[in-house]
Amino acid sequence: LAIGAALTNSAAAQISSFCTAQNNSSGMPAALALSGSINVADNGLTFAISSLPSFNYNMAQRGTFGVLLASRSFNSTGTMPANSMGTLCLTSFAFSPSTVIAGDALGAAAGAIDLTSLPASLGAVLPGDTLAFQAWYRDVDTSMGMLRTTSNFTNAVEVEFAPLPPSFTNDIVPILRATANGCLNCHGMNPLATAPQDFRFTDPPSTLHGRLVGVSSSLASCVGSFPQIRVTAGDADQSTLFRLVSNNASCAALNSSMDITNSAQVALIEEWIEAGAPNN
Repeated sequence: LAIGAALTNSAAAQISSFCTAQNNSSGMPAALALSGSINVADNGLTFAISSLPSFNYNMAQRGTFGVLLASRSFNSTGTMPANSMGTLCLTSFAFSPSTVIAGDALGAAAGAIDLTSLPASLGAVLPGDTLAFQAWYRDVDTSMGMLRTTSNFTNAVEVEFAPLPPSFTNDIVPILRATANGCLNCHGMNPLATAPQDFRFTDPPSTLHGRLVGVSSSLASCVGSFPQIRVTAGDADQSTLFRLVSNNASCAALNSSMDITNSAQVALIEEWIEAGAPNN
């Protein structure tokens, strides 16, 4: 099952399909897929459903309708509710008018998931939260030789929303200022003569951020063929800072005065850069 081709997420966030859908009256299981952003602040998560049933009304083929259920609790096996042909894998689920779905005559439906308009019983969606979604839709049962209105379900999709990125002020700056890490040897109150004189890690965080992110670096030998940028937002490998602290071989002559050997600190700097190097 394709989960979606354009997911925007951090390394810690994930999205996955679970709970096998049962065939509906079209002869196929309806498939739910999510795409877009799973950063809560973006509010850009979307859904698409395929293989929904359609019905003939007054000589015209029309799609079915239903709702997109959401829940904070779920299981992988599910149960088959009474008067339904499908498997429900969400527990304590909720829905609202904003989650109504309408299939077309070809069995497709799509829309946005507005995280700010989900049922109040779910509570506010916060970074790092996990939710599951599953569509519940109208179907017909022909197994007894006659049409009987019933319902069915798609597969379910679990979304682990991206956590907040590391804080530049509270997480990154203390690493750069730590005496044991050696950064201040060149970028302290009295910068080394060969270091940029306007580039002190002792400057206020807002000033330091403005001199790090998107600013050209003079360390051509360290960045090699990459653009010479101190911090390239969203790309640690093209950031001089990360190549220094990660002991990149081409930076050996320069990082001899640095001693950031704590792998957790290096990983935090990488995560901050990959998250867009926010000034937070």
